[in-house]
Amino acid sequence: MLFCISVAAPAAEVSCYTVQLAALPSEEQANAFLRDEQLSARCAVVAVPGLYTVRCDPERSYLLAMRKMGPYREAHPSAYVNVTPRHLVRALSSPPSQAQFTCFEDRDVFDTVLLPASFMAIDQKSDEDISSIVTRVEDVRDEYLDQLNDRGSFKGLYLRSQLDRDTNTDDEREQLFLEWELFDEGWYESKRELDEKRVETKLQYLQLLRDMRERNMHESLFRLQGVINAARFYQAKKILKALKNLLTKYEEQLKQGYATQDEFQDVRYKYESAQSDVHHYSGLDQRRMDARAFDIANTIEYVSLASVDSLTKQAIDNSYDLQIQELFINRSEFFPQWVDNLSLRLYAGAERDFGADQRDNIVGIRLRVPIDFKPGRANMIDIEQSAFRDQKQAISLRLAQKTSRLSELFQFHQKRVKTAASQYRLLQGHRNLKQEQSRYPLSALPAAPDKVIDSLSIELLAKEEDILLARLAAFEVLLQLDALVKPDSLSKLVAN
Repeated sequence: MLFCISVAAPAAEVSCYTVQLAALPSEEQANAFLRDEQLSARCAVVAVPGLYTVRCDPERSYLLAMRKMGPYREAHPSAYVNVTPRHLVRALSSPPSQAQFTCFEDRDVFDTVLLPASFMAIDQKSDEDISSIVTRVEDVRDEYLDQLNDRGSFKGLYLRSQLDRDTNTDDEREQLFLEWELFDEGWYESKRELDEKRVETKLQYLQLLRDMRERNMHESLFRLQGVINAARFYQAKKILKALKNLLTKYEEQLKQGYATQDEFQDVRYKYESAQSDVHHYSGLDQRRMDARAFDIANTIEYVSLASVDSLTKQAIDNSYDLQIQELFINRSEFFPQWVDNLSLRLYAGAERDFGADQRDNIVGIRLRVPIDFKPGRANMIDIEQSAFRDQKQAISLRLAQKTSRLSELFQFHQKRVKTAASQYRLLQGHRNLKQEQSRYPLSALPAAPDKVIDSLSIELLAKEEDILLARLAAFEVLLQLDALVKPDSLSKLVAN
């Protein structure tokens, strides 16, 4: 192994993020990946339960780690960044006496607030979800339609035999004919029924898949709500811990006369409110994110969506509603017509009549034409189809509007993340400055009371929650876009 992770006692907190490129089923495949990508100098194969993971040297910033693994993302979609706790990471490729830290503090690199590593579910999902049911339905549909398309219609051939006996004379009449029915229970009706069955089957499956996809979206949003609950619970516990320490501190200061009753009551109210939040969120459903979703949520402010025109085109191409309307248009052609009552039969056979000594060979044609032609069929079909075409136009327009609205909403939440991150950085800098003034007071400047630092610390925790919730709100919009556009994977929605 080239390195492993160990905890040191740093003088200051530093972020370290381990780049994990791929999880492969065998060590041979993992080593082949290192060789093929020429990563042996800075990456290693690390065994994890049931898998062999390719991990590379840690980076001091999550974004730097994401950029490092970028070239392998498309070829290896299982790649993700494993976020380690905040500590220095030491490379043990050399003897311990020569070991050096591989992550160094860089004040120019700002890491915004990220979802913690505990929010990522590395293990495969064990519970069946609706997406797997949708996949099965699609497979069944494809298999059934393939067999239905391979099934040919009835050719209209009949073998007709008849035997009549005269009870008075015991004479018999025998008939044996091969008939080809083109109309009237023949080839035409069979083909028409089979074509109608194909259309109806496609229509049923499209309606089923549309409903299943909608349920799948609601399930995805339900799972995401579990992640949002987990984020709120995570932050509520952090705030409760900080307020508990403050409450103890202010209670002591109140006794000594360094804090007022109002200040103490204010902290106690916030503490009790945080207690209520922890109690509330602890009882809610909490879930984790898969590795790819975790990556996207933690870099959501840097995601560039594909163009609105491109997304709209994908949404229109993959729309079940539009495909259903097209099938409605095709089904209109099955409106009854006069040819449905037309009868045409070609036949050839042999017949021996009563008392005859020889058989007669017979070839014939029978045509029956209805005299009621029911005019106006084409006009009625055109009226019906025009309504479905108008519906298609309305659906396409609405898809474009939804795509545009969701794209704008996504950009709005991205701006929320960036704005909250900037505010977080300002608060952090302001608190650091107050802490410096508290440690090294200057006579020319007024003293910075600890209460200001305490207030800023609580504000920072609240701002952390704003950032996490803004990330998840943006990701929720991405899930809605995914349900609307229906790409092969969530990654196809983004340009980077």
